[in-house]
Amino acid sequence: MGDNSQSEAFEARIRVSGGGNNGSTGSDGDSKLEPSSPVDRHTFSRCSSTGSVNTPSSSAHNTGKIVENAQKERNHSQYTKDEDSDNKSSTISYKERRREAHTQAEQKRRDAIKRGYDTLQDLVPSCQQTDASGYKLSKATVLQKSIDYIQFLLQQKKKQEEERNALRKEVVALRIMKTNYEQIVKAHQTQPGHSETRISDETKFQVAIMDRLFQTFDSVSVTNFSELSACVFSWLEEHCKPQVGTERSKRTNSYHIVIIMTPGLLAGKLAIVTGAGSGIGRAVCRLFAREGAKVIAADQNVKAAEETAHALEGSEHVPVEIDVKSAESIENAFTHAKKHFLVPPTIVVNSAGITRDNFLLKLSEEDFDAVLNVNLKGTFLITQYAAKSMINSGISEGGSVINVASIIGKTGNIGQSNYAASKAGVEAFTKTAAMEFGQFGIRVNAVLPGFIETPMTDMVPDKVKQMFVERIPLRRMGKPIEVAELILFLASVKSSYINGASIDVTGGLH
Repeated sequence: MGDNSQSEAFEARIRVSGGGNNGSTGSDGDSKLEPSSPVDRHTFSRCSSTGSVNTPSSSAHNTGKIVENAQKERNHSQYTKDEDSDNKSSTISYKERRREAHTQAEQKRRDAIKRGYDTLQDLVPSCQQTDASGYKLSKATVLQKSIDYIQFLLQQKKKQEEERNALRKEVVALRIMKTNYEQIVKAHQTQPGHSETRISDETKFQVAIMDRLFQTFDSVSVTNFSELSACVFSWLEEHCKPQVGTERSKRTNSYHIVIIMTPGLLAGKLAIVTGAGSGIGRAVCRLFAREGAKVIAADQNVKAAEETAHALEGSEHVPVEIDVKSAESIENAFTHAKKHFLVPPTIVVNSAGITRDNFLLKLSEEDFDAVLNVNLKGTFLITQYAAKSMINSGISEGGSVINVASIIGKTGNIGQSNYAASKAGVEAFTKTAAMEFGQFGIRVNAVLPGFIETPMTDMVPDKVKQMFVERIPLRRMGKPIEVAELILFLASVKSSYINGASIDVTGGLH
């Protein structure tokens, strides 16, 4: 009976403390620890596995541990559920945050594009109005109008740059003219001339205006310079030559300097002259440079070409070594000149020539070929390459080719069968080239010198020279400058309608 009462008391305490493992639930919702059979009850109240007797205090202690463990399991289960719930909620919030960030970025992009289009509409004048229907312009229209406006601005910038460069060119030209004017006046003051030249009142008026402009040149602003120069100097070009005229005053017996600025016949032109080392070729180079042309002095003797170029007026002339019978040498010479001047020459003078005189029965094949290769083949190669360069560069209009032939090509001469044949070929070649190149604006003409004082005729014995002079109506030999003057005329615009012509410079010899 004592054991039963102790067990009942223990069960009562268990119920009060809320323990239990049979899944039954009390009024507070907690499970009650209640033995399901007398065996269980006995196990609770009796011996342990070691055979010791459980006292009421030790039984209560064990039961407390069981209850504590059960409570821990319940708390751990509840914590696990809460953690799973937190993980699920955190996963959902990450996706939502990512979606929200993407939405915000997309909105920022759209806002930036809209601001860009609004800015374009504010900046581009053609976008500041609505289309014909009254609606705002579409994005595609705004973009197209913006592109058109940018292209317009680029064109305006290019145009302004060209105008600025042209203005700089005028300023440089006038500064050069001013320097020349001052030098001439200074030279006249130290060594006044004695020749008298009649100067028209109109020229004096123009000179007076120029004189005042030169005096105030340094104070002229760039802004007003274009208008100022247009009224007086519109006829001036970059290459001009000063000519000095003097007029003697009857009252004061003093001289007045008058500067007449006249543009040269070949101002701004680029010319190549073969055979420039001596004779007619050198005279042509000097005359061309004096008339404002830039000269490419070409010769097989490069030292002679350098001497010619360095003696010319101006500083932009170039000597080149050339072998006219070699296509490769011709190409190298033209390439060198183009690197310096950026454009090919539009004036070509074929003046290179040689002689190998002998009677026909004694003339060797080598001498015959040598003369034809230089005189005829060289003229062909130079003319062909120069014409191609002009046409390919789009500057053929106004081009001029002058070939130096000879009156011997017409009349023949004893001991010069090879030379006569080569020069007759040059004349015939000139006529054909004129027919073919006329459509491109290139004129081709020939000059036929007679007996000219050149290194080539210096080798002729004096006795033979005298015989030829007696056949010339003017009773003298010609000078290289007299042939050069005709070549200058054929190179200039003054002969713009002369093409395919062969003009004698013989003093009347036929």
